[in-house]
Amino acid sequence: MASVTPCPFGLTTSVPITLYDATGAVVTTASATVLDTPDEDWARALTIPAGTPTGSYFIGAQCSNGNDQQSYLYAPFTIGAPPSAGTGPQGPAGAQGPAGPQGAPGANGTNGVDGQAGPQGAQGPAGPAGPAGRPAPTPSGSTSTCTTKLTSLTATTTTCTVTYMYSA
Repeated sequence: MASVTPCPFGLTTSVPITLYDATGAVVTTASATVLDTPDEDWARALTIPAGTPTGSYFIGAQCSNGNDQQSYLYAPFTIGAPPSAGTGPQGPAGAQGPAGPQGAPGANGTNGVDGQAGPQGAQGPAGPAGPAGRPAPTPSGSTSTCTTKLTSLTATTTTCTVTYMYSA
């Protein structure tokens, strides 16, 4: 690590560099070496402790004289898995395997919305005239019978039957 911008004049008595985990806990810290006193530049290698788990971390640094300090922006840092030993280059691709069995058919989709009704068609031609009919019969007499039924103290139901008689 090295300073992008120099420490302000007088704030170079210590430049701690710190590695924080994703929760903000300190993993390791080291003091940087001031390289060029007139420009107040600094640089330092920060050793990651053995056994530090893979994941996301943040690196921070500060210039300080004990009373005043300038903090540099936190920089994201990722620790990945170490490369595996003894792995050679990848070989050529193998032949394609046979096709797998066909899967089950999917479910039917939903029906769409019915469209608007179309215009009414033209009236068709009239059919042929039917045979001449007989005149409608007229009744030769009638009788009627009515029955009144009491359904409660204040209500009654009356039913009437009318019978019509026709001559043969």
